[in-house]
Amino acid sequence: MAPKVKQQMRCSAILLLFITLAPLLHVQSQDIPIGTWRTHFNYSQAKKLLKHRNKIFVASRFGLFYFDTEDNSLNKLTKNDGLTDVGITAMAETPDGKVLVIGYESGQIDLLEDNRLTGISTIKHAAIASNKSINHIFFHNDFAYLCTGFGLVALDYIKKEIKESYSKIGTNGSVLPVLSGTVYNDSIFLATQEGPIASSTAPTNNLMDFNNWRRFSPKGSTGPAKLATTFSENLYVSIEDQGLFQYNGYEWTEVSLPSHNIRNLYPSSSYLYILSQEKILQLNSSLEITSIENAAIRSPSDMLVDQEGRIFIADLQQGLVIINYNGSFEHFHPNGPLLDRIDRLYYFDNKIVAWTKGYNDQMQPVDTPAAFSVFNMGRWENFPEDNTASLVGITDIAGMAYSSARDVLYLGTFGGEVMEWHSNGEVTFLNVNLPFADEKITAMATDLDGKVLFNTYNAYNQLYAFDEAKSEWAFRPLGGGSAMTEIMTSDFQRLWLRSPDHILVADRFTNDTQILNYNNNNLIGGKIADLARDKNEMIWYGTSNGIAFIPNPWEALEGNARSIVPIYQNQALFRDEKIDVLKVDGANRKWIGTKDGLWVFGEDGDVLLAHFTESNSPLLSNIILDIEINPINGEVFIATAKGLVSFRSRTSEGSSSHQNVKIFPNPVRPGYNGQIGISGLVENATVKITDATGNLIREIRSLGGTATWDGNTLSGKRASTGVYLVFSASQDGTENFVGKLAIIQ
Repeated sequence: MAPKVKQQMRCSAILLLFITLAPLLHVQSQDIPIGTWRTHFNYSQAKKLLKHRNKIFVASRFGLFYFDTEDNSLNKLTKNDGLTDVGITAMAETPDGKVLVIGYESGQIDLLEDNRLTGISTIKHAAIASNKSINHIFFHNDFAYLCTGFGLVALDYIKKEIKESYSKIGTNGSVLPVLSGTVYNDSIFLATQEGPIASSTAPTNNLMDFNNWRRFSPKGSTGPAKLATTFSENLYVSIEDQGLFQYNGYEWTEVSLPSHNIRNLYPSSSYLYILSQEKILQLNSSLEITSIENAAIRSPSDMLVDQEGRIFIADLQQGLVIINYNGSFEHFHPNGPLLDRIDRLYYFDNKIVAWTKGYNDQMQPVDTPAAFSVFNMGRWENFPEDNTASLVGITDIAGMAYSSARDVLYLGTFGGEVMEWHSNGEVTFLNVNLPFADEKITAMATDLDGKVLFNTYNAYNQLYAFDEAKSEWAFRPLGGGSAMTEIMTSDFQRLWLRSPDHILVADRFTNDTQILNYNNNNLIGGKIADLARDKNEMIWYGTSNGIAFIPNPWEALEGNARSIVPIYQNQALFRDEKIDVLKVDGANRKWIGTKDGLWVFGEDGDVLLAHFTESNSPLLSNIILDIEINPINGEVFIATAKGLVSFRSRTSEGSSSHQNVKIFPNPVRPGYNGQIGISGLVENATVKITDATGNLIREIRSLGGTATWDGNTLSGKRASTGVYLVFSASQDGTENFVGKLAIIQ
C-alpha cells in the first residue's frame, strides 16, 4: 500500500503547486515553444479524401488533416509529425488495410503504418526531366502502382522500395504521363494523355515494352483519358470533354450525363458516384442516374461512403463535408489562412497579415482578388474578396500600413484604391478624396510622425503623405526611373525607398533627395530585392549579386554613403548569389531568404547561426518568398513556394523596461524537453533562476527581450520538481522583474 500513499501525496503536492502558481501562470495557447515550428495552410480547399481505420484523412493543396470518427476530433498532420513533404496529390489504403500510401507532387512517397511514417524519396531524387507528380494509386497483388507524370511505377509497400517503372509506354516508346489506373479482369487499364491503354497482368508479360500496351479508346473518342475505375464488373473511363464510357469486356458504351465535366469517380457496392463541378450523381448497375440533392454540396472533389451510409466529401470550398443518412450535414476544416499562395507578409500590433502581391516584376497587375488573412492570438481570420462587401470586385493588393492612432490598417491596391481594416473586422473604403490620378500604388509605410505614406507610379514616382487627423494629403515628386516598391523609415529623418535599380534617400522635411546605385559607387551591383534597418541604424540590402550594408546612413543625402560586404569564411557573404528576402530580429540577427533556404547570421553577418532547408527542418520549400517577424514573441513567419510556416526563435524585441513578461511553458509538464522561454524582458537582461530557498540554479542572458533556459542546472542535471524563482535585471540594475516557474517531473 505504501506506493499508493506515496503517489497520492505526490498528486496532492502537484495540485498545491498549481494552486500556488495560478495567479502567476500566463497561459498563452496561441504561442508555440521556443525552437519549434508550425504550419499555416488553407485547409478549406479539400482535394483528396480517404478512410484509414477510424480516421478520415483529408488533403488540401499543401495540408493534411484527419477526422477521428470515434471521438469526432480534428487533427492536423505536418512535417512536424513526420510527413516528409507537402503537396499531396494521391492517397490510397492497401487491400489489407494496414498501410496508408501517400503520394506527393514532387514524387515523394510516405507510408503510414501503425502510426509510423516511412518516407521513400527514390522518385523525387531521380534524374527525370518529366513531371514526377503521383496522380493516382491502385493495387495489384502486393504492389502499389503509382500513376505519375512520367509513366507507371510499381512500389513494393511491404519491402518499402520501388520495384520497377514503366515510362516509355507511349506511342513509339515515348514517355507517357499516366493520370489514373485500375485492374479489370486480367489487365491493367491506364488513363493517359493518349487515351485509355491496357496490358496483361500475366507475370510473363513485359510491361516495359510499349508494344505490349494496347490502345483502347472508345470508338469516336480522341481526347486524353482522365479517370479509370471499376464498378459492378465493368470498367469506367472518363475522356476529357467527351464524357464517361463503360466497358463490359467486349464493347464500349457511352454513359449519358448532363455534363462532361467530371472531376472524380468513386465506386461503392451500390453506386458509381460521379463528381462534377457542383453536384454528385449516382449511377447504378443499370446505368440509371440520380442526383444527390443536398445544400452541403458546393464544389466536390473526392468522396467516400461508410458502412453507416454517411457521405464524406472533400470540398474545394468547405473542407470536409459529412452528410448523415437523414440528410443533415456538417463541415469541418482546421483553422488556416485563406490563400495557398502567400508571398507578402506584414506585421502590426502583434498581428501578421498575409496576402498575394498585386503586381509582377514587369509592373503589370496580376488580377488577384483582394483577399487577405490576419493572424491574431493563434488563429487566422479571413477576408475573402467575394464575401467582404468592400472587397467585391477589387483586385491586386500592393501594400499595407498601420496607424496606431486610429487602430486602422490601410490597404492600397495596384489600381489606386485605398481601404481600411478596422479592429472589429470591418473593411471600408477610405472616406476622403484620393489625389491619385491614373497612378498605381506600389509601396506603403507609416512615417515616424504617424502619417501614412504611399508611393505611386506612372512613368514617374510620386510620394504622398496622408495626415489622418487633418484628412489632408501632402505630395512630393520623386522622379522617373524604375518604380519604388518599398518605403522604409529611419531615425535620421530619412526615408529610404527601394526600386530594383537604385535606392532613393529622401529628407522627411525638405525636398532633398539622393540616388544610391552601383554607378555612383554607393551600392554593390545587381537588382535590389530588399531593405532592412538593423538595431545599430545600419542599412542592409540584398541584391541579385549578394548582400551588403551601409554603415554611415546619416551621410547618404550628401552622396557619401558607402557599402560594406560582410565576410564569412574568408570570402564575401553570398557572393554572386541572389538574395530574395532580408529581415532583422530583436537580437540584431539577420534572417536571409534565398533559393537555397533560410539563413540566420549574427549581427555583423560573419557568423552563421542556422541554415534551415526543407530537408533538415519543417521548412516547406527552399524557395523563400517573404519573411516577417513578430517582435513581441519572436515568431518568424516564412512564406515559401509551398506555403506558409513559422518558427519560434530565441529572441524578441527588447525594450527599456520589463513589459508583459511571460514564462512559458509554465508549468513545465512531465516529458517536456524543449526550451523554457522568458519574454518581455529589457534589452540584454541578466536572468537568474533560483530554487525556493535562493540557491542559484542557472544564470543566462537574454537575446533582445527573450531569454531561454534548457531546464538544466549549473551541473548539467535536469531541474527537479519544484517552484523556481526567476529574477531579471537590466545591465544598469534599474529595471527588475521577479516571477515564478513550476517544474513537474
